[in-house]
Amino acid sequence: MSASRELHGLITTSPSGDEEEARELAARFGLLAEPRRGRRVDELLARAFPGPVLVLGALSAELFAQPTAAARETAGQGEPAGVRASLGMAMLRFTRALAGEPDSLLRAAALRPGELVIDATLGLGGDALMAAQATGARVIGLEKSPMLAAFAQAALRRPPGDANARKAALEAAARIDIRAVDHRDALAQMPDQSADVVLFDPMFRATLDAAPVFDVVREHAEMASLSPETLAQARRVARRGVLIKDSPRGSELRRLGVPEVYARRFLFGWLPSH
Repeated sequence: MSASRELHGLITTSPSGDEEEARELAARFGLLAEPRRGRRVDELLARAFPGPVLVLGALSAELFAQPTAAARETAGQGEPAGVRASLGMAMLRFTRALAGEPDSLLRAAALRPGELVIDATLGLGGDALMAAQATGARVIGLEKSPMLAAFAQAALRRPPGDANARKAALEAAARIDIRAVDHRDALAQMPDQSADVVLFDPMFRATLDAAPVFDVVREHAEMASLSPETLAQARRVARRGVLIKDSPRGSELRRLGVPEVYARRFLFGWLPSH
């Protein structure tokens, strides 16, 4: 296996998983796919070192990180714990939106049917899912980490909830085009006004949420602050404008000089395109 793929990690399956899905995700995101062949997770982690291992099952998927030094000292005391691929709170937001409740991000961006949205900080994919449902159109999700991109894709294919909510979520998720690429490079290469709205969520990098799934974000997500240069590229690409989500303190919006347009649990700032 190539050194570059070793660094990003390995995808395999549980007994219920589909090896074809593992190969497809690996090919899309520059990871390594290998059949399970009865190997334990710790054996797969040794094979993937220094990258993590994503295990795909029919109904769930789990990401296993390389063990810490302390964990290595107690090796042999059971399988390592994984983090289940999850949409986090997004599925609750999604279900509420289906029932007609307003969503803060959708309200702040005023998304319209048919609009092309770029989620430049994909993370776990929740905002992209909401945008795909609201517009009924394609959403481009940019995520620098290949493993986080694969993790988000696995979660989007395995939504929780009742049958109607899952069906709607799967239909919306199918319209999300996830790309393992640095959003700074991707935006710089896109033509002028080639999308309608660009979304940024710089605050997800430093989320204080204690749910284990957010440890995956903290471990793998791009941690650099949103720069004025990147914001300028996003405005060039967007036909209508750029939406930035911030914490209640609003420190990112103030730093970037972006006016606040909507506040509820979070702050949102909006910059119209040039």
